[in-house]
Amino acid sequence: MKMEEIKKKLEAVRKKLREDIEKMERELNVEIPKALHTAAEHGDLSENAEYDAAKQRQSFLRGRLRQLYDKFEMINRIDLESLPRDRVTLFSTVTVIDCDTEMKRTFHISLADILEMEACPNGISFHSPIAQALLDQSCGDIVDVQRGDRMHEWEIVEIKNIWGEVITECE
Repeated sequence: MKMEEIKKKLEAVRKKLREDIEKMERELNVEIPKALHTAAEHGDLSENAEYDAAKQRQSFLRGRLRQLYDKFEMINRIDLESLPRDRVTLFSTVTVIDCDTEMKRTFHISLADILEMEACPNGISFHSPIAQALLDQSCGDIVDVQRGDRMHEWEIVEIKNIWGEVITECE
């Protein structure tokens, strides 16, 4: 994915998150208190299903809002311009060769889970163990990656960055 596409997607996600946060904050701060007040007027709270449902919804919304705030903060911290061009970073496409089997694999490191994007072929989450092993590495570097019950040694042979530049081990 190219820089401009990523910028557009990040802005669209920011907008959607702001809308979702505002909607949930309204429900949490206006609608839920009204529902709790109305339910409390019906008497005994220990057997009041409306009150229990409103409290459960309140608890759910608080947790969900925390998640949305975290996503929003994370997206706002991304500075695409400062990503190194010659190292594996977020949004890089990385090709590795298994040092034992000589099998070549390519991965695209993304925030698909955070950005609610469709996963791309060979896409891996920025948070995955594979991505964490590859991040900030250069071409020619050997990384140890745990897959299943086995440790693999992979050599990074190519990095394609968000500027469309391809860095290979020969350079």
